[in-house]
Amino acid sequence: MKTKSIILTIILGIFYPFSLILRVKKNRITFISLEHDNLSKDFKLIYDRLKKKDQYELRTVLFKFDSSLWGNIKYGYACIRQLFLIESSRLVIIDYNNFVVSKFPHRKNVKVLQLWHATGALKKFGNDVERDYIVNHYDYTIVNSDFLKPIFARAFNVIEDQVFVTGIPNNDKIFDQNFVDLTCQRLLGKYPLLKGKKIIITAGRTEESLDPIRYLSNRSTGKMGYSIAKVCAEYGAQVTLVSGPSELKSPDNLNFIPVKSAVNMYDAVKENFCENDVFISTAAVADYRPKDVSDIKIKKKDGELIIELERNPDILFEMGKIKTHQTLIGFCAESENLISNAIGKLHRKNLDVIVANSVNYFGKDENKAFIINKNEEVEELSEMNKENLAYTLINKILVNIK
Repeated sequence: MKTKSIILTIILGIFYPFSLILRVKKNRITFISLEHDNLSKDFKLIYDRLKKKDQYELRTVLFKFDSSLWGNIKYGYACIRQLFLIESSRLVIIDYNNFVVSKFPHRKNVKVLQLWHATGALKKFGNDVERDYIVNHYDYTIVNSDFLKPIFARAFNVIEDQVFVTGIPNNDKIFDQNFVDLTCQRLLGKYPLLKGKKIIITAGRTEESLDPIRYLSNRSTGKMGYSIAKVCAEYGAQVTLVSGPSELKSPDNLNFIPVKSAVNMYDAVKENFCENDVFISTAAVADYRPKDVSDIKIKKKDGELIIELERNPDILFEMGKIKTHQTLIGFCAESENLISNAIGKLHRKNLDVIVANSVNYFGKDENKAFIINKNEEVEELSEMNKENLAYTLINKILVNIK
């Protein structure tokens, strides 16, 4: 044992009996850290939550140790203060190895919780490291998983029943969607993954007029295409969104071109195609349109009404014929033979990637997709909401495209 530890033990030993005279305050919770001189990370989260309850007396000993003479004097004073607060608190929360707790047993009705300052066990700590004293007298500690229980139990000289798998307070924020969104915005603002890329995206349904009030269409909501456009814009791309009718609000920071029919969409895509690097076709484009559109409302008559249809232009097929440097990504929804039909479209339309999904997800918030590349390699994705799927698809398909 080093001389400094011996001297400190003697000094604290003088004060220790006097600390036991104090009564334990049932509502007192003391935070002790020799790692930070202010409330940070786990300490701050717990402290702030307890403070909101307005039923606890919260005390702190926050001290960042330095090895100078004055630093050692301040450390000695902090240890004396710790001694009295520990013995008068119902709960003591620490985040580092604690000399006072380890050297001087606390009362049974005082509990010490070791939060530790690290998430896992990437290096040795506690009693697994040679030190001047044995880490001891902790009542509880917390970990992220069952795997870590024996490691923390050994390091802090407790049994595994005293190690609780609760997760780490500072990690709770990753389940806070506002925090996740803000973090993504900051990261993408600093590191725009698709900066310099020009991307044109089609979304939504098309409507093929039959007369002034009727049309042929489908149930597409446009959610998938709008989500992809939003992600591409967040990633720094210059995005053009060509959208058929949709109840969705256009994402910010992009060029929005509203259209109605398949021919309208074809014209808009063809006009903008050459200047873009990527074409993502998510729109549910009508394959056929009425050959003759009535200028007036079609009246009901006896007998059947026969409507003659004609083919609409296949937008993705036509762009596949004229592409030069562009990356083409198509979507297909099938009711049967999903993978084989998707592969057929991939090659027939000269695509780089096709994303296939069942028609059962049409119009829903969730989707389950398969990514298929030119080599007919198929990657199955788990079911997720369409916004999360948009991030997944862009990360897997576009981020690494030169």
